[in-house]
Amino acid sequence: MREITIELGGIKAGGELWDERAPKTVAALLAHLPLADRTIHVRWSGAAWRTEQNYPLRVGDVENRATWLNVGDIIYYDDPRYDLYKVAFVYGKSQWRDDQGELYVARIGRVTENLDAFVKASDAVLFHGPRPVVIRLAP
Repeated sequence: MREITIELGGIKAGGELWDERAPKTVAALLAHLPLADRTIHVRWSGAAWRTEQNYPLRVGDVENRATWLNVGDIIYYDDPRYDLYKVAFVYGKSQWRDDQGELYVARIGRVTENLDAFVKASDAVLFHGPRPVVIRLAP
């Protein structure tokens, strides 16, 4: 397990990446850290936001796959049909989907520290638009 820090809207939250559950995807993400990006609220999947930039991480099948997600989940999804390769964060009720139905995503970690403040800052993405986000290994 690797610890990360997420900075969003003036708050810092801690999280963990599950390299034992999604080893290839997490290893690929670690190679990209730190990420400095913007948030984009998801369109079809509920209370979640994703990175604006693409991060092609997956090698092979979707690891630790899920479609129903929990508050605090950190996921990776890609959809080559639409050139989407995104890291995403769930802050409320969420089922990953597109306009055609459910999609499987890789659950790669979880926000574990300062979750309430993270949820509040994430909710602002829906109402106030994209926000800067920085994701890095914890010191």
